[in-house]
Amino acid sequence: PSNTCRERVARETDEERDGVADPGLLEYVTVSSREPNSRSDGSPRIRISDRAQLQMLLTQAFSQARAIQISNRLSGPLPSPNSPLEFYLRSGMTAEEFAKIETEITTTREPIIEGRVNVNTASAAVLACIPGIGDDKASELVNYRLANTDNVDSVAWVTKVLARAEAIRAGPFLTGQSYQFSADVAALGPFGRGYQRTRFVFDLSEGAPKIIYRQ
Repeated sequence: PSNTCRERVARETDEERDGVADPGLLEYVTVSSREPNSRSDGSPRIRISDRAQLQMLLTQAFSQARAIQISNRLSGPLPSPNSPLEFYLRSGMTAEEFAKIETEITTTREPIIEGRVNVNTASAAVLACIPGIGDDKASELVNYRLANTDNVDSVAWVTKVLARAEAIRAGPFLTGQSYQFSADVAALGPFGRGYQRTRFVFDLSEGAPKIIYRQ
């Protein structure tokens, strides 16, 4: 865990000593975070470092002239972007343009990307643990997200809140998609007798939904 998470644990432990019950970090963490590194047709995403394939994708999505403009901004002595968010910052693309190709690009060859946080749904407590964000910016991100529901269809919107260096640092840990979902089902028997509660976690990272956890 990051220093931010350790500090949060310490604060919550102090609260419990004061007689205030707190669930701690359990509700904020998960072992079920898997994102397929593939496009909607099942083919591998285009690696940003593969300039030829990237150029072809940009040309298909926009135009040859626009693809050249974007590629030119990425050329130079700097290493390849370490996340799609850093690619967006360096490319000069509009948020609307980036939304069209966000799920088509990647920075890794791995077939499954693990551990990313969906910035479009995560709570402030979770976002605060991500490098480059912290408590103050986490709250600002959530507030911006709630006030601009029509403009959060990709991760590009976080640059409205985070400074460039903060966004680049946080980028590798952020995504705009979720493939795991939970359902908490409670039921009463006839005449209010008997009670049962079951929690499920469903995984859609391989296409068809699968139950990966039941309690």
